Amino acid sequence: MSAYQDDMIAELQRANAVLRAERDAARAREAELDEAFATRNTQFDERLEHQTATIDVLKAMSASPGDPQPVFDAIVRNAALLCESRAGLRGFDGTHMRMLAYHGENVDPAMMRARALPQPPDRASAAGRAILERRVVHIPDLRADPEVTQTTLDLGGTAGLAVPFLRGGTVVGVISLNGVHPGGFSRSQIDLLETFAEQAMIAITSAETYRALRDALEQQTATAEVLQVINANPGNLTPVFDAILEKAHTLCGTTIGALVLSNGEYFQAATSHGFPEEHAALIRQPHSAKSFYIPALMRGDRFVHIQDLLTVLSGLDDTVSRSHVETVKTRTALAVPLRKDGRLLGFISGYRLEVLPFSEKEIALLENFAAQAVIAME
Repeated sequence: MSAYQDDMIAELQRANAVLRAERDAARAREAELDEAFATRNTQFDERLEHQTATIDVLKAMSASPGDPQPVFDAIVRNAALLCESRAGLRGFDGTHMRMLAYHGENVDPAMMRARALPQPPDRASAAGRAILERRVVHIPDLRADPEVTQTTLDLGGTAGLAVPFLRGGTVVGVISLNGVHPGGFSRSQIDLLETFAEQAMIAITSAETYRALRDALEQQTATAEVLQVINANPGNLTPVFDAILEKAHTLCGTTIGALVLSNGEYFQAATSHGFPEEHAALIRQPHSAKSFYIPALMRGDRFVHIQDLLTVLSGLDDTVSRSHVETVKTRTALAVPLRKDGRLLGFISGYRLEVLPFSEKEIALLENFAAQAVIAME
């Protein structure tokens, strides 16, 4: 073979090598583009799923403006499905956290009952730590964390994530994830949980505002209706007292009680609601001022609130008072005075058959209706 032929063969080999290199480079670039497109499509699908989930939560918020529970349920359901984890949402009262919503598969019922009980936050779980530290807590490997307890590990997850929701710097609750995620949760999953925490806080605030406005409207409506009864019955207090007691009990969540008048020496029910007829007849008769709250009202107390009547039963020697507890089975009592120029004209009472203390708001409502009763008497 001539030298010329050798040179030609060598040149062809070099050209083939260049072509193969260019082909391999083109295939590599094509693979990179395919991977980039796949990653972009995955991220796009993930963003679309996250947006759909947040819209789902907003729909729940719109459908139940006065009740955040459907919103909590929607949040944990979407968080669990999108993050492939078990999701829990807890409220926090400053001392204890309490499970408000949970979503997960194959959960031991006994364990869930235990977790539903109010518990103080601790560092054994991501949720407890997030509350104590008031920040997002991400534990990529629960098994490697020395503070994580076996109880947390028994849930079956390898990674934990928790995001607190705060109001004015104070923790109100926390949403947490527990799942099998080697290396921990992704940045997009953390961002999603932060969005859900914001939505949970919005749901709580919106529900409180809605209930406050609704309660104010109900109170204003009830007050207006009582005033209409007063105007329609000049000189006739019976329908006025009936209306006052009915509205007061409805707004304060109790159906047992009385509006009692005093002549300075004896007390006598002008109207009553919810009592057995035997007891209603008893309090319609003039009776003495020995009951568990009349002496305090006569001293000038703003109101008398007994959270559990059984605690004062042994010291009662008044027939009416003992009948309240032994016959009617009342447990929690509230009485607010009807007072004019420092003189006790009577009182409005409300009772509950279970130990359930009245709130400051309910006490203020009853005081408002007591003031209306005094106006009617004037």
